[in-house]
Amino acid sequence: MLGLVLASPTRSQVTVSGDISIVLDNPQRAVVSATFLPDGAAKSAGNGERCAVAPQAGTRVEITCHLGAGQFEVRLFGAPAAAVTGHGSYSLDYVGSILANSH
Repeated sequence: MLGLVLASPTRSQVTVSGDISIVLDNPQRAVVSATFLPDGAAKSAGNGERCAVAPQAGTRVEITCHLGAGQFEVRLFGAPAAAVTGHGSYSLDYVGSILANSH
């Protein structure tokens, strides 16, 4: 369990003007990543554009994606902090998504 909690937005579908900002509470300091792609596009490994991830005050992390006009799926990924402390490779697991209508 990664312990991630969605702080903002409070819904899984949102309307935005270009950018979407997602804030997660991350008390276990999991490694977090996100990508976005047009809603309905094929979801394969490496597919989608990366979003910026930045730590915030306390245990929060903010994810910002610069969307064009249209409908997008923002896919969230994570791994336990312990998975990246050693040497070698690790994988990020899919943890959820938010649908965004951008205009």
